[in-house]
Amino acid sequence: MTTRRAKKSTRSDDTIVDGAISAIRKPEDVHVAYQAAATTRATAAATGIVTRRSRIAGPWRVAPPIRPPGKDRRGMNVRNGWPTRKPFRERLSIGLRMPISGPEVWSMPTKWNIEAEYIQSCNCAWGCPCNFNALPTTGSCEALVSWHIRKGTFGTTKLDGTTFAWGLWWPRAIHMGNGTGRVYIDPKAKPNQREAIEKITGGKEGGGVFTVFPSTLTKTLPTKATKIDFKFKGVDSSFAVEGIGEVQSEHIRNPVTGAPFEGYILLPDGINMRKSTVTNIRRWSLRDDAAGWDIAHENVAGFVTVQRYNEKGPIKTAA
Repeated sequence: MTTRRAKKSTRSDDTIVDGAISAIRKPEDVHVAYQAAATTRATAAATGIVTRRSRIAGPWRVAPPIRPPGKDRRGMNVRNGWPTRKPFRERLSIGLRMPISGPEVWSMPTKWNIEAEYIQSCNCAWGCPCNFNALPTTGSCEALVSWHIRKGTFGTTKLDGTTFAWGLWWPRAIHMGNGTGRVYIDPKAKPNQREAIEKITGGKEGGGVFTVFPSTLTKTLPTKATKIDFKFKGVDSSFAVEGIGEVQSEHIRNPVTGAPFEGYILLPDGINMRKSTVTNIRRWSLRDDAAGWDIAHENVAGFVTVQRYNEKGPIKTAA
């Protein structure tokens, strides 16, 4: 298809936007779609692309329509009447022609939501400076965390009763990357439930921490099915991943009187939890030869909470 090239003009009612879709006006004010240079001010504002001011040279006319891509009589791929070597698909959006590389362009995170009991251990001092964008207490970041889903769905898959844990290690702060991670799922989970958990923790289905953590890992080991004994009792919660490790939580105690201390952390924009009880992890361990882990800590930071998540991240705390 041939088009007339735009010439300079002092008129202020027509704005040129390169590569956009324009409306060419007939004398009787009939507008038609036309792949050329001129376009309306509204389209220019939407695209943010503004060049020179002009109007189409010559008499007003109706431009030939843009023909959809297809094949000619010889079976050759054609686009707008011209041969092309590769198939081409296009759509119009805000006045622009946009090539589409494949069906993955249209993919969206699956709708999902869970309400889960959550126990976290790490190697930092109580409260964990990482929650406030500070550096880890001892330089590296090591953690074993677990969720027991009270109720939830991933698409059409019910996740009620599913339990999974996540072993995590970074040589420095989490945001500095180069981490290693492995997910452990209790074998009571059905195949479709396991697949859903793997997708959630895989970093492509949203969910705040479930997107952020995977993006900082350079090594992710295959998911392992192993028994998880999960006991949620508020501050005095615990869980054990058979053959891998365990976490035991308790109250922080006043160093002078020995009285139990109970505090909370409130993170309105937290990626993992919005509100949680701060605890002392009496001891926790993580040993996995495949990951190169042989970790053990005592009297370090811990958190317990009941948290709701969906594909947008943690939402209003359930308890």
